[in-house]
Amino acid sequence: MGWLEDMQARSRQQAAEAVAAVHAQLPPEAPRAVADEIPVRGPVEAVIAWYIGWVGLAPADVYGIVPSVSNDSIVAVTIVYLDRPEYAAARARLQR
Repeated sequence: MGWLEDMQARSRQQAAEAVAAVHAQLPPEAPRAVADEIPVRGPVEAVIAWYIGWVGLAPADVYGIVPSVSNDSIVAVTIVYLDRPEYAAARARLQR
């Protein structure tokens, strides 16, 4: 792993730890946000459409889409959205 990948991995870990710390302080019934990073292999629009379709995201639940760029190419996108039980179930199916 090169220095850039190492730095990116540490950044992702720090972000995950920060989100976990915030979630731990929220009341159980408070809504949670999810930030899923999806690697891009092919047209960016197709990757985003596939993920939104697979998880079944409602447009009103999507807070934003943030690209990760390396060497002037988008290598991943992070989709930030309101979490719901049905989205968690779809993510679980995706990880099988």
